[in-house]
Amino acid sequence: YNGRDKTFFLFSWESYRHIVGSTRLTRVPTDLERQRNFSATGVLKDPLGGNFPNGVIPASRVNAVSGEVAPFFPAANRAGANNYIVNVNDQDYWDSFLMKFDHRFRSDDNISYRYTKRFNRTTDPFNGSDLGIFGSNVINHQSLMGLTWMHLFSPVLINEGRIGFSR
Repeated sequence: YNGRDKTFFLFSWESYRHIVGSTRLTRVPTDLERQRNFSATGVLKDPLGGNFPNGVIPASRVNAVSGEVAPFFPAANRAGANNYIVNVNDQDYWDSFLMKFDHRFRSDDNISYRYTKRFNRTTDPFNGSDLGIFGSNVINHQSLMGLTWMHLFSPVLINEGRIGFSR
């Protein structure tokens, strides 16, 4: 087989790595608020009328679900209205591979095949909330493939057929 000036091939790999620290400032329940005591927060209105006495919500008025959710919030780590600061990494990675083959059978018949695969891995640490603990990880793979045949009938008449696949 003598493929000189008849066969061409190519392989390439590209890669990307990007990590950025992201900081958010938000508010979480204080230790008193976790115990249903909102006296330090200010006047607490009762939705059924009036105010709660001393800013404390009676245990009989607390929904069972809300009592189970409170432990999932992190503890406050700073003073003030925005009492929680978090710094997490936001990562974006991808790798892309490409293969391509061209072959000339005769001066009037050419065939070409190409295939590309890309692997994406990204994170969004603040997708669910500003706490940085309910983020999302996205893994996405993409594929492209194509086959082309070109036939030259005459200098003014060319036929090109293509088929492709994308996923």
